[in-house]
Amino acid sequence: MMETFEKGVYDMKHNWNREFLQNNRQLVIKAAAVIVIIVVAFFVFVLNGNEPDEEPPPVQTAQQESSEMEASNDMEESVSGELEAAGSIIVDVGGAVENPQVVELKENSRVADAISAAGGLKGSADTTGINQAAFLSDGEKVYIPAKGEGALPASGVSQAPVSGSSAALGGSLSSGNQKVNINQASSEELQTLNGVGPATAEKIMDYRSSNGSFKSIEDIKSVDGIGDKTFEKLKEHITV
Repeated sequence: MMETFEKGVYDMKHNWNREFLQNNRQLVIKAAAVIVIIVVAFFVFVLNGNEPDEEPPPVQTAQQESSEMEASNDMEESVSGELEAAGSIIVDVGGAVENPQVVELKENSRVADAISAAGGLKGSADTTGINQAAFLSDGEKVYIPAKGEGALPASGVSQAPVSGSSAALGGSLSSGNQKVNINQASSEELQTLNGVGPATAEKIMDYRSSNGSFKSIEDIKSVDGIGDKTFEKLKEHITV
């Protein structure tokens, strides 16, 4: 009888498990999937936790910093040496400029460069007689007159670069109301005239040598490079 009872219990349990699996098959599959995901996540977490930390950036030593500073200083000295090798000139800029001062310029700089280095022209500046394209040389004075300023500054001060003269190279007006005698003037004196530079002054002197004295001021238009426009600038300041 006991065996019959145990067999009945076993059959009942077996049948119940089979019915449970059949009725809850989807639930069992989902539960198994969740378990698998949990196990995989656990192993991933464990593996990541065992990875070595990133190495910290290398610490720069005092010796390395010193080497970098020396390299930087060497570069600065090299650049400075190149600038010195290029050559420079010292020019005194005065008159109607924003910051009258002594400036350092590169070789072959022009009057315009000196004016710019001194802060530019003032609103009162009169550049009518200034040849801003004239080249400068070391130790010269550039003087920009103000509007209404009459005669040039004292001797030894130039409106454009000259040596030992109060004239202005490349086209400044002659001092005051004094006219330039185009039959007697030297090259430097001719260059005090507005619109007359070194090349034009040389042509005037060559014309005199080849053709004799000018008979009238209008004859200067026979010189190559002097047309009606230039003559209009000159006629009030020249004589024969």
